[in-house]
Amino acid sequence: GKTPFKFYTSFREGVSEYGASKGFKLSNRLGHLNISANYLESNTDPRTSFMKYERINTNIMWGWNNAKNNIKNVVSIDYGFNKDQFNFDQEDIENRMLRNSKTDFAISNRLKWNFDDAFLDNLNFNAQYKVSNQNTYESKIINVGGMVVGTSTEEGIYEGTYTLPSYTTIKAIDGKPIAGFASLDVFKTVNTGTFTHNLTAGTEVRLSD
Repeated sequence: GKTPFKFYTSFREGVSEYGASKGFKLSNRLGHLNISANYLESNTDPRTSFMKYERINTNIMWGWNNAKNNIKNVVSIDYGFNKDQFNFDQEDIENRMLRNSKTDFAISNRLKWNFDDAFLDNLNFNAQYKVSNQNTYESKIINVGGMVVGTSTEEGIYEGTYTLPSYTTIKAIDGKPIAGFASLDVFKTVNTGTFTHNLTAGTEVRLSD
């Protein structure tokens, strides 16, 4: 609904968070629009920069109801992403470099319908679709000190060779998970004498990949 502009901050255990939100009334027919944004900076271990990251989340929510106020629908869109780049520590002997990249997008819908003079009392419908893009990259130097490798195919004394004393290892993980669900529930209240019975029936479908 319509709300004044709000700004908040939070500081706890190495996490700094800033957020703002505002609600607007579009019109009696179009309903309300709410917008919010959030910035988070986390460094839970100040001794190293590998755990440090920044994230921005945004949300737009549109709510609508009919003139009789028995049908209410809310559509919500969320988008968030990590802002940090490569993390490294100049004093790290392994020259480790780490990057965690993540982007999320989700859209959801909530519908509630209260029936008038119908067999059913009300109906609830909820649905959501979410897709993410996650990428993790890590590189570091592995020092094995070198190993002797024999090269002769005959018996006797000969001069061997050494492998490199160190090498760089790279690990990259890329994922694009998708998830969604839809649920439908109907409700009915039945009175029998001094007893009241609340009946519920519904179905749900979920997917993930």
